[in-house]
Amino acid sequence: EWGSYLGTYEIQDAQARDWEDIAVGPGPVPGQDYLYIGDIGDNRAYYPTKAVYRVKEPNATSDPLNQQSKILTGVEKFEFRFPGHAGN
Repeated sequence: EWGSYLGTYEIQDAQARDWEDIAVGPGPVPGQDYLYIGDIGDNRAYYPTKAVYRVKEPNATSDPLNQQSKILTGVEKFEFRFPGHAGN
């Protein structure tokens, strides 16, 4: 099955260094889905930290006449490092 274009979403204040993964999951507000974006790529072990961004999942529509372009706000950044290892 093929995906459909639903719009374009920019993550406010997020730096896309090497985004590797995106997932939907729960968050601090019960019943609200969140996007989790993993800025975790670093094959050469250049960066000492990695990051995961969390933002409320937008309400996208599959209606081709109502596609959206939005900047998603309220972004949280969780920065971390692997003990003794900079790479992924």
